[in-house]
Amino acid sequence: MKIMKGFLLIFLFFGLLGCALAPETLPPSGAGASETRVPLLPATILDKKIQLLEDRVNDKGLPKKERELTSNLLSTYKTLKKVSAESLTDMQYRMVIRELFQTLTLFDDNFIGNKEIKPKDSLTVMRDFARRRQKIFDGYRAKDYRDVINRFTELKLLFGSDAIAPDIDIVFAVSLAREGMVKEAIDIGKKIVKHFETTPDVAALKLAIAEWKLGLGQEEAALSIYASLRETLDRKEADVKRLHKKILEAEASKPGLETAEKGPQRTDDDVQKQLFQKVDRLIQEQKFEKAKELLSFRRSELLLEVAPTWKIQSIDKALTALDLAEEEHLQEKISRLSRDYKKRRTMETALKLVEEEKLQDAISKLDTLDPEQKEAPEAKKLRDLAVEMLINRERNRAAKMFLVAKKTHDFEKKYEYLLSSYNILKSLVDKYPSSPLILKVNSHIKVVKEALDKLPQNPQ
Repeated sequence: MKIMKGFLLIFLFFGLLGCALAPETLPPSGAGASETRVPLLPATILDKKIQLLEDRVNDKGLPKKERELTSNLLSTYKTLKKVSAESLTDMQYRMVIRELFQTLTLFDDNFIGNKEIKPKDSLTVMRDFARRRQKIFDGYRAKDYRDVINRFTELKLLFGSDAIAPDIDIVFAVSLAREGMVKEAIDIGKKIVKHFETTPDVAALKLAIAEWKLGLGQEEAALSIYASLRETLDRKEADVKRLHKKILEAEASKPGLETAEKGPQRTDDDVQKQLFQKVDRLIQEQKFEKAKELLSFRRSELLLEVAPTWKIQSIDKALTALDLAEEEHLQEKISRLSRDYKKRRTMETALKLVEEEKLQDAISKLDTLDPEQKEAPEAKKLRDLAVEMLINRERNRAAKMFLVAKKTHDFEKKYEYLLSSYNILKSLVDKYPSSPLILKVNSHIKVVKEALDKLPQNPQ
């Protein structure tokens, strides 16, 4: 019963949509009045439907399959709400229609198309797929890139993503780029390249065939394949060189490489000078690889142009200086990492010593750090903790001696205990004068000193 309700809901939905997809305008109110565009669909109705579907998706008692269908329909409604109040472009209308078609196909598959496919039906599907696939390639050869995009989208909707082979993806990506959708083409292109990087390509197959023919003694056939491969590689190398030139032109046109006043033509010396300025900035920013790319590109360009030797040598000197700068940076980085490692090990050891209450050893260990490392918050905090614990412990020891001195009647022992207490406290002041606890230590020293002063100078 629930599925039947959902089926009726989708037909009601598309009935409403059929009446609402055409853009509407309010009639002009007077002469020369501009047209006022009204929403394709009433926002209040869309909001009610969205709320209803959201409640249905959140119904825990809903079967899994029905939940998925409801969720898909909810997504479609949200898309409609987003675009209904806008002035849509042709591409946006196509996007909405495609999403509606995809939703309708999903309901069609679940409510109507659940019959078992017979062998004859499978053959029909395969023939239909092959025919549609060929239409895509025919459109590409005819340079009808818009037709390629439309047919590819239809093929993907009908047969699913798994049916799309990399060769069709390539045609689709190039067609997108030709139609100005470069970002989308790049995204698809990256996935295609990733696929081919892990699988053999045509060149690898040709190479393998040539080696197999050699193994059978068919040298002439292998040589023919070699000539074909060489021709393909030469074309690719020419394409790479053209790309290289475009990259150099793009780099040279950036703000950092432009002259203050654009003249009619920049000389090679200007290009070289500005290139070195760009490389210097990249070195300062520690972007060594980028700097190396620019210099290497420029060197290749000079070699292709058969430029004077001195120009190529200047690039070679810049590359050598770049290598030295990168090596110095690497050495500094290694040194910094080494210092960081030493600091981490020192901190670990000092923390362990604090936990073992070997406080003096912990402080001494932390004092081996570089001045900059000592000022690090974690190092300062650990040292302050160790100093505080040590001062408190030594204060307690001095206090015990002071109490023993007060209880003894032997003058020499009393003097000895008081003096030891005084020396302990005085040592803390000398070693850790910046500790916040030194104020208390000084007050204790004052008490001990007063006790010492009260002792007779020449006891009998």
